[in-house]
Amino acid sequence: MREVIDLCNSIGIGASSASSNMVEAQADRVRRHAEEKGLKREPWRMPTPFVLGPRDRPVPPTEVNGYKIGPRADLENAELENAELQYTDLTSATLSRANLRNANLRHAVLLGVKLSGASLIGTNLYGAYLVRADLRDAILRKANLMLADLCNANLRNANLSGANLREANLSGANLREANLSGANLSGANLREANLREANLREANLKGTKLKGAKLTGARMPDGSIHD
Repeated sequence: MREVIDLCNSIGIGASSASSNMVEAQADRVRRHAEEKGLKREPWRMPTPFVLGPRDRPVPPTEVNGYKIGPRADLENAELENAELQYTDLTSATLSRANLRNANLRHAVLLGVKLSGASLIGTNLYGAYLVRADLRDAILRKANLMLADLCNANLRNANLSGANLREANLSGANLREANLSGANLSGANLREANLREANLREANLKGTKLKGAKLTGARMPDGSIHD
């Protein structure tokens, strides 16, 4: 801006500040001289908002193996082995005793879902939202639950042996009598969780947050029983 004021003064157009007034003819003279001296710049424009392109994710299915898929769906005893259900919204759905062995439920929304007695052996639940889910007696052997949110979920007597629960959120979860032998719980949040009489033998508890967790009668990684 100082350059423009100096230019105005050099061609006999008095200017003391950027707010100084001038007639159109004087403004034209200033523009021409500015161009000659290379002082003209492109006008400032509002930056174009950054828009994310289409996300690299599949469209959630609405029907699989003849079953209607969606919130509050009744899928009790459904046969969904190897089903592709990633990013699917199954809020409050009933999947009790369903067969979801090796299914892909990556990033699925399973808020309040009923999965009691379901078979989830080898199922991919990476990043799934399982807050307040009912997983009593569910079989989750070698399931991938990394980064899953299981806050206040009911996993009583569930079989999670060999499951990957790395950095999962299990705060307030009920894991009483659950089998977590050989499970990877590194970095997981188990604050205020109920782990009474749970089996944690050979489980990886590196960095696991256990503040307020109830561990009475739990079998610890070294085989000892917690008081």
